[in-house]
Amino acid sequence: MKDTESDLADCVGAIYQAGAGDGSWLDVGERICRLMEARRALPNLGGPGGPRNLLMPADGSETAYSAYFHASDPYAAKARYDFATARAYHLGRAKLGAELVAENDFLHSEFYYDFARRHERRHVIGGMAGIAEATPVLVFRGDDAGAFDETHVRLLMTLMPHVQRAIELRARLGRDDEAVALTRPPWTRFPWA
Repeated sequence: MKDTESDLADCVGAIYQAGAGDGSWLDVGERICRLMEARRALPNLGGPGGPRNLLMPADGSETAYSAYFHASDPYAAKARYDFATARAYHLGRAKLGAELVAENDFLHSEFYYDFARRHERRHVIGGMAGIAEATPVLVFRGDDAGAFDETHVRLLMTLMPHVQRAIELRARLGRDDEAVALTRPPWTRFPWA
């Protein structure tokens, strides 16, 4: 258990470093995957250009997901619904994939058939974070790795409040940078000044 506790503490530290801008979200993704014995970790961050993943290096699946499959992702749809209808209840929680979307529905979905099974996203565990919009953190395993269990739910639930605070910190620091920039004289805002 000591290794898990140490890995968990390291992951929490990395989350805050990334939120403050002093660390890498990719490092956070690596640590989450190691802790959860998973292949991919994905926060669905919306914005211009569609969803993007800060936790893992881009691969071919990210392009396909952003271009088309994010619209048919049943986990993202469930997260948006839960966030819109009961934000306070769902923030900081973690659930197994079958608790989010019925297993049979998932296995018969276009998302699974055309995307998830080809990109080792058979088993999922999800946690909820977000400020103005849902930012679900989804962790995936391929079919050969086996399903997540309640131990993984507890681990992800332990991380989720820290992920939420890091997202809030990131947003606050971004706003503070904008506010500071607005107080500078106009001539200092140019790169050649």
